[in-house]
Amino acid sequence: MMSATSQGLTLSSLFSDGMVLQREKELTVWGSDVAFSSIKVHFMGQSFQTSADTSGKWQIEIGSYLHGGPYQMTISGSSERVIRDIYIGEVWVAGGQSNMELPINRVYDAFKADIDQADYPLMRQFQIPLAYDFEGPQDNFSGGSWLSATPDNIQQLSALAYFYGQELHQALNIPIGIIHTAVGGTPVEAWMSEESYLAVGAADDLDRLKEKDAVEKVLREDEDRSREWYQKLSQQDVCLEELDESKWKPISLPQLFFEGELKGMTGSIWFKKDVYIDDEALLADDGLRLRLGTLIDADDAFINGIHVGRTDYRYPPRKYPLKKGVLKKGWNQIIVRLEVVSPVGGFITGLPYGIESLHYNLKFDADWFYQIGVEMTSRLEPQTFFQTKPTGLFNKMIAPIRGYAVNGIIFYQGESNTGSPNGYSEKLQLMVKDWRNVLKDNDLPFYFVQLANYLEPTVQVDDRQWADLRDQQYQAKQLINNSALVPTIDVGMANELHPYDKQTIAHRLATVALKQLYLKDRFNATYPELLTITKREEQYTLIFTAELELINNQQADVELQKEDGQWEEVASFIESNKLIIPFEEGGYQAIRYAWRNQPKGLLIAKDSRLPVFPFNKIL
Repeated sequence: MMSATSQGLTLSSLFSDGMVLQREKELTVWGSDVAFSSIKVHFMGQSFQTSADTSGKWQIEIGSYLHGGPYQMTISGSSERVIRDIYIGEVWVAGGQSNMELPINRVYDAFKADIDQADYPLMRQFQIPLAYDFEGPQDNFSGGSWLSATPDNIQQLSALAYFYGQELHQALNIPIGIIHTAVGGTPVEAWMSEESYLAVGAADDLDRLKEKDAVEKVLREDEDRSREWYQKLSQQDVCLEELDESKWKPISLPQLFFEGELKGMTGSIWFKKDVYIDDEALLADDGLRLRLGTLIDADDAFINGIHVGRTDYRYPPRKYPLKKGVLKKGWNQIIVRLEVVSPVGGFITGLPYGIESLHYNLKFDADWFYQIGVEMTSRLEPQTFFQTKPTGLFNKMIAPIRGYAVNGIIFYQGESNTGSPNGYSEKLQLMVKDWRNVLKDNDLPFYFVQLANYLEPTVQVDDRQWADLRDQQYQAKQLINNSALVPTIDVGMANELHPYDKQTIAHRLATVALKQLYLKDRFNATYPELLTITKREEQYTLIFTAELELINNQQADVELQKEDGQWEEVASFIESNKLIIPFEEGGYQAIRYAWRNQPKGLLIAKDSRLPVFPFNKIL
């Protein structure tokens, strides 16, 4: 734990201007001050008093209240702090990895009209900054602040948390606070306490992480190695001096470099496309931008010799705004310098490439040219991301919430555990117990997201490990009290790890909350479940809790396992709430539905339009 302070009155950054407090729950305020200081909290016309202990720590309960605001809180000790613009309403924790972290600016195109009109001063997110600590649970965050969902702030808010809060705000008509704690690329182990991790992990892992000098040494070595590698990349890239017009070779883009000269190449590659523009109105448009889909890994983009944008890593969609005058009438030259670090580089297919605005969409054809700037003789070793290591984020981004009253948790995580899905259910159960202990409520609602459909573009085989992880999530849902799981296999993107449609996912989470917690009966939160499987003659009949239909015209993604262990795809048809599967003579031992990273034909409930959970059942 953090040492006692002798620097005067100190508060968690949660207790700051604009905070939202949970209605109708006992509220606790805490902090530290000079040992034995007299502490007074004045709030809602009442005064509360306590004393700091020998280490300077103090906490005090200040009662429970109905929703409302704005209010002011004064905390006095060796000094005085005044917290303004406080509201009381509904407070939720939003946790997980990148799909919870993803900000509005990454999905803005899909929801432009909604976002442009958004102005919700009483809907607020507290952004917990990325930080980790392996010593043990900490008292405070490394900063953080409350941000309202208003035009000045909205682009940096978590998209999923925003849409979730928006739906609650509109349905309940009260202030909403979201404590947002999410870090991209993190496995569930990073969000577990040491006690829980030791129940499923190795003690020596944590012992090494607690050696601060060793951690700092790794970080320095990573930084030095990366800096040296990129310096060599720049020094040896012959094209940075001058592009050799005689060396351009034709290439069809977009593609990933699975074959040819660029297969397995690490280094820099330059790409060129000439585009003819004769539309004066397009050239005069204020909102033009260059779209380059998603590239692996980093890129610099130029138009007519002018640098228009850079992205340092793979995942963000390339959307580079173009100032007037960058494009000209006639021929325009687009140059992209791609830095490849991954085993497979390239331009991901199925995404937009061209010049666009609200009024124009000039798509690029497939004909490009390329030349190699430098092929590195050694691959850059991956950086060590300590935020992915066990217990670090729990200690620094969850433990400091301790006792701040909330009404529930929404959670979107699991992608980083798909490499080893076995045991995830147990780990998630332990993590939920940890979080509930911190928040002092063993029955706190926990609503989480089942992984969306996705097939890693650089891997050409569906290994079905995402399906295994989804099943682990489903198992956890059965064992975690007061929990709900929402499927999303129908709203993902096959070639994009971060599905844009966070609004549908948030709607499903909010629908569960409004139905189960807030008792809003007009909301349908029931997902179609498989009830029974019967066999008669040469036909299996699967009976569900709702009338079904296919989400598209593809055959339902159903497979039967033969006695030799091999799986085969089978035809089926729907009769009301039944899925009928005729089969030829022979024995089968199991059936599975949507058991792929990227499932094909999906079943949904006809009335609610909600998808059937994937399943794998013994016959």
